[in-house]
Amino acid sequence: MDKGGLAKPLQTYEFIAYLAYELHKFDEAKVAIDKAIDLKQGKPDHQMSVLKNAIDDAIKEEKEKEAKKAAENTPAVPPST
Repeated sequence: MDKGGLAKPLQTYEFIAYLAYELHKFDEAKVAIDKAIDLKQGKPDHQMSVLKNAIDDAIKEEKEKEAKKAAENTPAVPPST
């Protein structure tokens, strides 16, 4: 993809976005779907919109899980008297 010269770059980036999403590589999926949307001149079709929303939701959920895990691992500070 970096070399360029793809016969169907839009479909390639959309496919990569699906693959990355399925492999739980959400940051890579987001980059790929954003590139596909750019190639579509900022007008995503229904499938792209659904995939983009799923990727954004997965990233948000992943960050919430990390924040919750970090909060659980933080020792509680006893109240001062």
